[in-house]
Amino acid sequence: MYDNDDPPLNPYAPPEAEVEDLQAAPTSELGRAEAIRREHIRHEGSIKTLGCLHFFGGGFTVLGGMFVVVGISSGRTRGAEGIGAVLGVVAVGLALLTSGYGLRTLKPWTRVLSSILCGLGLFSFPFGTLFNAYFLWLILSAKGTTVFSEDYKYIVTATPHVKYVPWVAIVFLGLLVFVILAGVIAAMAL
Repeated sequence: MYDNDDPPLNPYAPPEAEVEDLQAAPTSELGRAEAIRREHIRHEGSIKTLGCLHFFGGGFTVLGGMFVVVGISSGRTRGAEGIGAVLGVVAVGLALLTSGYGLRTLKPWTRVLSSILCGLGLFSFPFGTLFNAYFLWLILSAKGTTVFSEDYKYIVTATPHVKYVPWVAIVFLGLLVFVILAGVIAAMAL
């Protein structure tokens, strides 16, 4: 029935040829950069969101401290002896603003400053401890080390088409701004 010794072709048999997984092993430099960026993009987005939180916290801290300093210096508020403490709070606010800038732009030097600020935040028990422990993990983990490295800057510039939009963080920040503004308006109404 058969001319040769080959068995009949089974159309339901799995393929016998080896198939190379191109996604697992990119061959070009751009392919490797894109694979690294896609692997770290969520971590990068979380770090940048932490930078936004530091911006908001630092801005409101500096603004509140400046209002108290102006009130003390104009004589409307008593407590000139607390001006040193208020200036300390303003200094922490400026450190938060600086840290926020460094986190948003992925500057390597900000890992030290942000780690110190998050370490101080561990003392705000219970929620501050949990959040700041997570923030410290973001900054000091292996992926955090990669995201803050000089090589990753080149990867970011080589892969501008790789984007990550942290919708949960955007909604959270929107709610945070709403709550803060509602508190400010309520305080002004009193």
